[in-house]
This record gives sequence, structure tokens and C-alpha cells, in this order.
Amino acid sequence: MMQLTKFKIINQRDKTNYKIMEVPSNMTLYKFAETIVKSFGFYFDHCFGFYDNLENPLKSKVIFELFTDLEDAEHTPNAKGVKRFYFVSDLFANNKKMLFLFDYGDSWYFTLELLDDSETIFKIPKNYYKIYEARGDDPEQYPPLDE
Repeated sequence: MMQLTKFKIINQRDKTNYKIMEVPSNMTLYKFAETIVKSFGFYFDHCFGFYDNLENPLKSKVIFELFTDLEDAEHTPNAKGVKRFYFVSDLFANNKKMLFLFDYGDSWYFTLELLDDSETIFKIPKNYYKIYEARGDDPEQYPPLDE
């Protein structure tokens, strides 16, 4: 049996902008991050991390970062990687909410809120996802610079 995870992703710059989405619980955190980013119309072109401290990611106890998987990249002590060994199920193992930080320069913060874990009896493609609801206007990833 395959387990699915349903969650809400809230854009912290505009909390009326959110998605309700479902993904397989065994999706890698790397693919999960890519799915989130693309669902908001962004290019998947920056580093990212998942953190359990919603107010201050630097004080998180549970951390998953792309930096951990990159050679010669400085990463947060005790951070786990996102590419191979950790999955959506690991992200929500002990937490109902997590912070997703995309692009450390522009600091796009999204709150991830677990809504439901359910089992299904049908086979699901590896990169399956479903958006149940999308609200608000997606932001511009790279707005024009004021002159």
C-alpha cells in the first residue's frame, strides 16, 4: 500500500496565497521542494531547507537542507540532506507544521501544515502530486527592480 500526505502550503509574504496539495509519503524531500516551488510558478533554481522552528529557522532542531548534499558547501550542523535518504514521511514524522525556506537571498518562506496521511490501494507514479486547491495570486519570483 502507498501512503499519501496531504498538506497546506502558505506563502508567508501573502497568507491569502496558498495551495492544498497531496504527494506520496515516499517522495524525496528534493522532489517535494521542486513540486512546491513549481506550484507557485517559480523556477527551481536556488538552495532550500526545511525547518521545525517556524519563527526562527536558525534555532531549529529538525533541519533538512540541500547544502548538506552539495560538495564543498557549508551547511548547518546536524542538518540532514534532501536528495536520497529522507522523504516527506520523515519531514512530518514528529511535526504537524514545518517551515520551507527557498532562496536564502530573497528568503521565500512557506509554512507547510500537515492535513492528512492516508493509504491508497492503487499504484501511484513516482512523481505524482495533486493540487486540490490554489488560492490567491502567486507572487513574481523576480519582480522588476525599481530604478
